[in-house]
Amino acid sequence: MIEDGRCTISRFILGLAICAWPALGQTQVVAHVPEKVIIDTDIGDDVDDAFALALAVKSPELQVLGITTTFGETDVRARIVDRFLGEVGRGEIPVLAGKAAGKTPMSQRRYADGGHFAKPSHGDAAEFILDQIRKYPNEITLIA
Repeated sequence: MIEDGRCTISRFILGLAICAWPALGQTQVVAHVPEKVIIDTDIGDDVDDAFALALAVKSPELQVLGITTTFGETDVRARIVDRFLGEVGRGEIPVLAGKAAGKTPMSQRRYADGGHFAKPSHGDAAEFILDQIRKYPNEITLIA
């Protein structure tokens, strides 16, 4: 009985080796092209956007073309993103502000005023998104 079991296992291993043999000599190197993304965020209230930005800007799988801000005081939100990007060493990523829509309560407003990374002004988010779509047609994912 034991010999039958060993024989079955040996045949199984031999079968796997035969099936895997053609793949051994065909190592393919596939170049990974990062996904082009634009992130649209209402950072400044809940921590979820900060976590998402942290993951995105450090991911080798993503090429963050820019970050746009939305909802309420978009200029304050853009300053929060400026500081965040400066703190994590990614200050080269463009930050654009969406259309402002009045004052809204924002728990992280003080964070926008701290640090030395805030830019004096921010371009228009809608124009930036359209420009990037024209530059990279069918290549951009908008993460909102």
